[in-house]
Amino acid sequence: MVNECVRETLKLLLHSFEYPDYELTRFISTVKINLIADRLYLIKKTLSTNYKNTQYFTVVKKIEKIRMMFQEFSNIELKHSENLFLIRVDDFPHWEYGTEKFERFASIFEKNRIKFLLGITPMLSKNRHNPYERDFSPLTDKEISTIKKFSVIEIALHGLTHQTLKNKYHSEFMGLAEKQTKEKLAKGIQVLKSFNLFPVAFIAPFDTFDKTNFQIFTSHFKIVCGGYPSARTFGFYITPCILNHSVYVASYKPFSGSAKTTLHWLKELKPQSLIVPITLHWAAEVESNFAYVDELLKRLNGHILPWKQLPEIAGL
Repeated sequence: MVNECVRETLKLLLHSFEYPDYELTRFISTVKINLIADRLYLIKKTLSTNYKNTQYFTVVKKIEKIRMMFQEFSNIELKHSENLFLIRVDDFPHWEYGTEKFERFASIFEKNRIKFLLGITPMLSKNRHNPYERDFSPLTDKEISTIKKFSVIEIALHGLTHQTLKNKYHSEFMGLAEKQTKEKLAKGIQVLKSFNLFPVAFIAPFDTFDKTNFQIFTSHFKIVCGGYPSARTFGFYITPCILNHSVYVASYKPFSGSAKTTLHWLKELKPQSLIVPITLHWAAEVESNFAYVDELLKRLNGHILPWKQLPEIAGL
């Protein structure tokens, strides 16, 4: 079961607006709100590639509708300001690239003083797409040293091995029993803590998990991340929102992918006081020599929200 925490979610959606708390209480007790962005998502994404590739703008429409309802109910004008952005980076360490290239990537963030959430896998599978792989690479001293060089990195646990359980649909967690899910999380957290790395969030490999998995994730973390595959396996929720008293941050297309694509679509976002999650895969930016990453960070500079502030905004 997934518990939708509407009051805390509204605090995130209305984070930049001034309103008395009693108006929020009256609104919640009077108006029925659900946090699903679109209940027909699975049908629409099958029928329309464009709909699937612009998921986030469906979320924006739902947020706009909720805000309009609150404005009409309370007679308080909501004056919008600039958007804020959360940046998530997946896959450290990497199967193909070593720490030198990652250091070049992270140094761009350090130069711009922009924080990002880094998904770290403690025991990386040598072949993540093979469920029968038995060769794993534990984190090395060099990799740990690399992470600790950068003050802008916030730590997330990115699975335990990043190895799929099945051939057809890639997921490290879907279908696991509660006990197995708990054991994986506990082991991953223990490894990171042994290096004095304390994760503030969880990122499921492949962005795939089910509701049973999510129950366990939220018992360990105040922030749980999803992505566009999560809309199919877990549900198409607005983002960020509060589920099971944790912040659920799903990064949807077109802001989950490449820095180049994100730059292209940023111009479509109006200043609406949104909290916009962006997901990058640092290794995918190597080919462009991180040029689009540099351009993206220059564009977003001054509008970045540190991940650890999310639970505080929601009052968790």
